[in-house]
Amino acid sequence: MKPSTPLPPVLQLALGAGALAPILYFGMQLAAAPFYPGYNFLTQAASDLGASTYRYGSVFNVGALTVGGLLILASLGIGWALRRMGTPVVLIAFVVVTVLAGGISSLWAGLVPLPDPAHGGHPALAMLMIFTPLALTLALWRQPRVRPVLLLGVGIILALIPVMSGALPIDTSSYMGLIQRMLALAVFGSVGLSAWYLRTQVSARSG
Repeated sequence: MKPSTPLPPVLQLALGAGALAPILYFGMQLAAAPFYPGYNFLTQAASDLGASTYRYGSVFNVGALTVGGLLILASLGIGWALRRMGTPVVLIAFVVVTVLAGGISSLWAGLVPLPDPAHGGHPALAMLMIFTPLALTLALWRQPRVRPVLLLGVGIILALIPVMSGALPIDTSSYMGLIQRMLALAVFGSVGLSAWYLRTQVSARSG
């Protein structure tokens, strides 16, 4: 990439969308929860806030649709930025597919709210989505400013897998909401951090 190459506005927009996605994901829950009497962040899933049987479920579902759109934009922006930084194509593809899976999953969650049994979407999307922190860690391995936090995301995923899979004989009913939000923090937080970092790095190299 030439030092004089300007940073396209569409790339700035896409990376900004990625940075905003985790903020909106958790923010929409805080916005919707006061309208859901007795909602418990520790025990209840985020999707409970968007249930079709709930009068104000659209507050959460519109947010989920927006987050999905932001993540889809982010998948393209992050892939583009990584390409400009000379990242191997295989790693770029890994990142784009995993972030895109998160975006599609969020869109689906907003379009097909609980208690519809199809709310969870295709299991393949969930499987791809949990690889997001690993994909971003590998793609940005040579960036020491973000590597420790991305590795933390990978560590959270590795710690949660045996719990969510049932491999450990632990009753998770009392904190399923917490587990889901830790998973979301690892996945969406990795996207947000990477998008923000790439935006600053590509902007600096383009100046």
